Amino acid sequence: MLSLPANTDPVYIAPEQYNTMDRFFLRLINDKRDLPFIHLIFKVSFSIVPLAALLFVPAITGWLWLLIAAVYLFVNNVTYKGPFGLMLHCSSHRPLFRKEVAPLNYLIPWVLAPFFGQSPETYFAHHVGMHHVENNMEDDESSTMPYQRDSGKGFTRYFFTFLFTGIYTLVQYHFNKRSKKLAWRTVRGELLFIAFAPRCVS
Repeated sequence: MLSLPANTDPVYIAPEQYNTMDRFFLRLINDKRDLPFIHLIFKVSFSIVPLAALLFVPAITGWLWLLIAAVYLFVNNVTYKGPFGLMLHCSSHRPLFRKEVAPLNYLIPWVLAPFFGQSPETYFAHHVGMHHVENNMEDDESSTMPYQRDSGKGFTRYFFTFLFTGIYTLVQYHFNKRSKKLAWRTVRGELLFIAFAPRCVS
């Protein structure tokens, strides 16, 4: 019989005590294991968002603007992109906030996600509405099965196919599967993202 090493995956360990802020938010969220996401929301809101705003202050130019841009890119891509992706993934599978404060569930996909290049609603429509339903098999329009996973060429083909046709094939998938609500959520989120993004950089 094959002996396997001990499982070292992280598990939830409840703290011995919660501070006042934690106790407040525990009354608003569905699962106490998601409390770190509340902390992450605050960290992103008070770092990424102000840094992005500073980049559009007309008085900030030259080396100072470049410095802020460099800090923004580092904090966004190195510090928070991974944790934010995990939070977006988990909160797409199960709502973070309870139904009594359900509008707060729009905060992650509609307010914070665009700072990480995620158009509103499209992650849920793709990941939960298509990818999990089809289990990465043939009907999954973003299936990785046809590609050689350890090939740079295969990755490049997959990346650019997804980049240029991902939204179109996702919408087409939902219309074909008669899940028109998800199709329209995808279209709405993508169009709003496209409409507002140029205004932010102009």
